[in-house]
Amino acid sequence: MKKIATFGLLSKRTYKMFGKNIYLIGINEGGEKIFLEEPSWDCGWYWGFGYLETYTNNRQITRSRDVQSHTHFQDFEENNKLNEYHKLTECVLTHKGLQELKGLMKQANFLGDAARQTRAREYENLTDIHRRIIDMLTPKKTT
Repeated sequence: MKKIATFGLLSKRTYKMFGKNIYLIGINEGGEKIFLEEPSWDCGWYWGFGYLETYTNNRQITRSRDVQSHTHFQDFEENNKLNEYHKLTECVLTHKGLQELKGLMKQANFLGDAARQTRAREYENLTDIHRRIIDMLTPKKTT
């Protein structure tokens, strides 16, 4: 049985970059912050979603001038390599939460492909999954 890597639990953080919300996933062993970009209806015919990014100013994300690296969540999910590739040392989700996120991302990718084929923006199940993923990564408001 493969040993599960352990990592520290981070506080959830959300930023606005280049007109889109980004959600902190974790920090890799090199100290880079890894973010998931919010879903967007791109080019009038497909859902852009599952983009994992790092930025040029890792200390003050909102002062970044550009995306430093851009990868796709599904590329790592297919081979179960998310943590191996990014080598997370800290994450905003527990192992159980990360597994739930992977499951939701898999569903979102499947439904996103269906929406792409029909060019249907309003795929109710897909937008529901997007909301659930974003909710998992959004800091809870305290009153």
